[in-house]
Order: sequence, then C-alpha cells, then structure tokens
Amino acid sequence: MIQNKKFYKELITCTPITWKNITFHPIKISQKDVFYKYANILTISQQALPVELASVPYLRMLYMIDIAIGESYLKQLQSLLYMCVNNDSAGIVEVKFINIGEEIEIDFNGNRINEAEFHILRAIIAEQNLLKLPDESHNIELAQARQDIAFSMHSANIDMDFEHELYFLSNNIHRTLDECYEMPLREFYMRLNSKLNQINNDQSALIGSANMQWKGENPYPSPLYPAKNDNRHLSQGNDMMMSKASGVLDKR
Repeated sequence: MIQNKKFYKELITCTPITWKNITFHPIKISQKDVFYKYANILTISQQALPVELASVPYLRMLYMIDIAIGESYLKQLQSLLYMCVNNDSAGIVEVKFINIGEEIEIDFNGNRINEAEFHILRAIIAEQNLLKLPDESHNIELAQARQDIAFSMHSANIDMDFEHELYFLSNNIHRTLDECYEMPLREFYMRLNSKLNQINNDQSALIGSANMQWKGENPYPSPLYPAKNDNRHLSQGNDMMMSKASGVLDKR
C-alpha cells in the first residue's frame, strides 16, 4: 500500500500518477484481459519463497528466478510497465532494464527507477488498478483468510460475468456501453461495487422492515421469495383461488 497521501487524489479520481517524471496511466476496462495476463508478475509472495529469494528486493528476485530456471519474468514485467506508461497518445515511452547483474534499474526514456524504489512503483500500479498484493507482514494463510472475510463482508451477493457487469453498470449510471468500456478499471469496479452494495443495503432494509429472516439464499418467510423446496405459497394461492371459486358458486 502507498503509505503517504501524495497520490490520494489521483487514485480516487482515477487519473494518471506522475512519479520521478514518469506518468503511470490507469488501465481501462477494455484492456483488463491483457493487463491481468501480465499483472501476476507483481503479486508473487516472497514470503513463500526460499530465503535467498525472500531476502532480496523484489526486482532482484525476478532477475534471480529468470537466471535460475530460465523464466521470462523480467520480459513479462517489461510488457506490463510498457502498457502502464503508454496508455495515451502523448508519445512512446521505451521501457528497458539496465545494469543487469549489478544493481538493476528500469529506464523510462532516461528516467530511472532502481531496485530499492521498485516497491513504490509496484504499489502505484496495484492501487491504481485494484490489484491485490500479498501481505508480507503476516502469516500467508492468515492474511489470505482475513482478506477473503473482508471481501465477502463488503461485496454484494450477486454473481455476474463481465458482460452482465457492463450492462448493469451502464443501465444504472446512465452511461453508454462504450463509455463504460473505456472507463479506468478502478473506476468501473468501484462504481459497480458501490451500486451492488446499495442494492444489498436496500434489500436488507426491506427484509428487516418486514421482520423477515434469511433461510438458505432467500428471505424467509415470504410468499414472493419462498425457501427452496417450500411450496406453501402455492397451496396458499390455491386456497385463495378455491375460496373465490366457492364464493362464485354460492352466488349462483
């Protein structure tokens, strides 16, 4: 997490962040598939690695893994960074690694970030695009469990694929599909989650006001949302229809 509030306004307004004369642009929702293809290069937990990898800066760790097992982690990182700094029409920013084997630096058209500063760059990209980084300060399993619990408590209980998310958000904020598709990824999901949480809160208020409880996945008791395998609402409806029918017959 970015500890200071230097980039707070840029983060919450989903605007580009400039640090060390390098501008990092929010990834658009239309680019999310490519972004996620590369983004896992930032989410490796060093705590889970052998001590010789866990005790060095993150950027150095990627280089050591490349050398040891012939992976292309630095190339994947290069593709991710290129995407983050070339997300507008202001010109091409070249991304390259220098001093490989001594102290690794990343060069962005002459502006450099060294391996001791890389954790700031990593945090900027992660927070700018709602990417969850591993918590290296706690037990891995415990940190993941806490994260899962927090997510389940603050997320709406509605499952959608991306197409439905896109249409849902478009309809609810009165923007075109194209406008939503070109939103920054962070803005899209913050707006979506806010709307879904609002629906959850409205549901809870409605259920509470009717003195209802949840049974399984449904508010219960309710003739509109019966519990699974509960057909009482059908029999109640049939009784009502039979009563009306009897009344008609009695009048004849």
